[in-house]
Amino acid sequence: MLCGQALADQRRGVGDGGEEDGGGDAEEPPGRLADEELRDPEQAAEEGREEEEGVDGEEQGPHLGRRSVEPAEDRPALGTVEHLEGEPRRPEVGHLLAHAHLGVGPQRDEAERGVRSLGPLARPREEGVAVARKLALEAGAHGLHWPGSLRGASGANASGGAVPRAPGRGHPDGAQPGTRSLERGPVPNSERRRPQRHNFLPEQTIARYGSCGRPAVRPSAPALLLLVALFGGGPLRAQPEARFAPYEDCGARALALLASARQRVDVAQYNLRSEAFHQALLALRARGVRVRIVVDAKSARRPWNTLDDVLEAEGFDLVRYENTRSAYAIMHHKFAVIDGQTVLTGSYNWNGTAQLVNDEALLVLRDPGLVSAYEREFAELRGAPEVSDPGQGALGEVRFAPEDAPRDALLAAIRGAQRRVRAAVFAFKDRRVARALRDAARRGVEVTLITERKQADGTDADELVAAGGGRVIVAANRSSTYSAMHHKFAVVDDELVIAGASNWTWTAFSASNEDLLLLRAPDLAARFTAAFGALVRRYAPQAFDPADYGPSLPEAPTHFAFEVPFTRPGDAVLLVGDHPALGSWDPARGLALETSPSVFPTWAGRVRLPAGARIACKLVVRRADGSLRWELGADRAVEVDSAGTGTAVLGAFRELVELRFRVRARPRPGAELRLVGDDPALGNWDPARGWPLREDPAAPGAFRAAVPVPGRRTLRFKLVWVEGSGDARWEAGPDRTLAVHDRDAPQEVVLDLR
Repeated sequence: MLCGQALADQRRGVGDGGEEDGGGDAEEPPGRLADEELRDPEQAAEEGREEEEGVDGEEQGPHLGRRSVEPAEDRPALGTVEHLEGEPRRPEVGHLLAHAHLGVGPQRDEAERGVRSLGPLARPREEGVAVARKLALEAGAHGLHWPGSLRGASGANASGGAVPRAPGRGHPDGAQPGTRSLERGPVPNSERRRPQRHNFLPEQTIARYGSCGRPAVRPSAPALLLLVALFGGGPLRAQPEARFAPYEDCGARALALLASARQRVDVAQYNLRSEAFHQALLALRARGVRVRIVVDAKSARRPWNTLDDVLEAEGFDLVRYENTRSAYAIMHHKFAVIDGQTVLTGSYNWNGTAQLVNDEALLVLRDPGLVSAYEREFAELRGAPEVSDPGQGALGEVRFAPEDAPRDALLAAIRGAQRRVRAAVFAFKDRRVARALRDAARRGVEVTLITERKQADGTDADELVAAGGGRVIVAANRSSTYSAMHHKFAVVDDELVIAGASNWTWTAFSASNEDLLLLRAPDLAARFTAAFGALVRRYAPQAFDPADYGPSLPEAPTHFAFEVPFTRPGDAVLLVGDHPALGSWDPARGLALETSPSVFPTWAGRVRLPAGARIACKLVVRRADGSLRWELGADRAVEVDSAGTGTAVLGAFRELVELRFRVRARPRPGAELRLVGDDPALGNWDPARGWPLREDPAAPGAFRAAVPVPGRRTLRFKLVWVEGSGDARWEAGPDRTLAVHDRDAPQEVVLDLR
């Protein structure tokens, strides 16, 4: 558990796994009071401070915390479980079997009876019950009720009502009573009520399993799910995808999906600065795809954000959305909708910092209900009336801030946790959420929170979690100056994924435009759990146990980030080593690293390496003229995680040569012989900061020193006696000069004092 002094040490840069110091893509740097008139009074009184969410932190410098944290209480033993607030009087089967699966409640027998009632055609009892539990969990995730055939009812649901219609069926243009299509103009105030949200299966599911046309009344969905599982059939729906930077190439996946567009692409991006995405949008428009763009107006006004101006000048349909709910409220979305069928979302901004060095998540959704909700949100950003209506999908829901009260859904999920909550959140400042995590830890839930170091300094919310017995890890992503642990996700009880663009702050929940997804998908949860394990391994290796985060994998995604400040336009930086993925020592086949204006002088790349391998490698700069410049020193040794967990390797291009000086001189009592010269290691000609030579006990009159200096240069220096009083006595004669070599070996230098 990282709490108390360990947390304080992390804020000082101690105990964080030896990573180099860095910062964050601090979209929400710690800062100032928000608009008090718009803030929740209790929240304002408790926090006192709020972050300014409208700043793109790639240009913000490091902001390192210094506060200590009181030791946390010992974690209580596992005990009572607090259920979700507002639990329905007639529990849905997904809810019942979620508890039955955990050994809680009497519902297990009912589930088993339901499967057995299917008769001799059912699979063996044990397998059938397992399938029923799994499918019931999925059914409950999107609000489907236990089928009447298994509850003793017939032709109706258990409450006696008819099986509901699917949204959009039986009404013109797919609209529900009391609503209008967004293409038909604003909705009069008299009609602006919350639409009735029904439960349904995607149309393709019905078509695939035997129904034709568009039935007015759909069959009982969980019964269909059970029958398909028991008697065979393919996947019922496209599962969500996830990619995790910096270990996986989020940009390549997003660009590939954009390239697949045929009709239209709608983009809502807080921070759009990537030239690769710019070219992708140009290519889409060139082949007739309609492209519409919304960016945040506050971010767009910053002098370094100019791509929106370029896009507008090129004739793109672009809107700068001005969020006026608070001085710090922003349009913080990072989503795109492709052909009304696919959504890209998550924490991933379309810029170089997110692509190369940040810890990020990219989600790909194809659920019709969720896609429709994102289309509605995009329309609202472009002027359609705002409607409070969480989008419902087969695996869960999406809530848009502020109108859909995402914090309420997050609090309910935390309060309903029974085993564990793992959260990785860039800006964690909401005290209500912090108290919910604290209380969960106190009742025996395993709570682990990872938050970004520069953001954590502006709040004590993380300390509330630690005080309740939760494990808190304050991460310092040091891949580059402004890199960040930029995630915004949680995994609850190994099956519920909470993700999106929303930070966990008052501004995000109550004023900014954000999305918060809650998806009950065990496979997706396993992916996020593995990503969480990579964060623990990187930022708190002493607390990492690979067995806690999923099965071992044969390969580990490996992230490299190196500072190479002397490169010029036209140069390439390569990582070359003794593995085929690194070119087997052939620079022509080495791993090409990348940089961008927002991360330079850092060059970064990613590759998959065998788990448990020890890889020898070196950096090579290939000049525009084809010449090669190898780094100096011994080969680097990369230790790949034995369980296949993501591995981060950071450093700088090595230019140092060890100069081994041996100087013959008569000892001078009370004085110290020093090397003083034009290199920082030699004090930059300041005798008080020169490099001391020590007399060799085995050879009186012989003074020795080993000094690291940059290779490939001419060094100017002199020998100086420095008295105890500080007076300096320089050797006679002109400055000495030494041509420092460029080989991977020490350079011997033998001198006589003049």
